[in-house]
Amino acid sequence: MNKTYTISFNQSLAQSLEKDMKRGRFENTSEFFRHIYRHYFEHPEPFIIERLTPNDSDYYRSKKISKKKKYTPLDQFLNTLN
Repeated sequence: MNKTYTISFNQSLAQSLEKDMKRGRFENTSEFFRHIYRHYFEHPEPFIIERLTPNDSDYYRSKKISKKKKYTPLDQFLNTLN
C-alpha cells in the first residue's frame, strides 16, 4: 500500500529548501532529507507531520484536515518510514 506524507515546515526551512532546489543541490532523496534533518537539529521547532493513506486522500481534498492523524516531532515521522 502506498502512503503519502505531508510535512509542514516553518518559513525559514521552506525558503531554504526552495532556494536549494532551484540551485539543483539535491541529487537524490537522501540529500533532501539530510538537509531537513540538519535544519531540524539546528532549529528544533516542532514539525507537523500528517500521515495519509489512499482512503484519507478524499479528506485532504475536501479540507477535512482534522480527520488526518498528526505525528510530531520528526522522530515519529522517521519511524513511520520503516
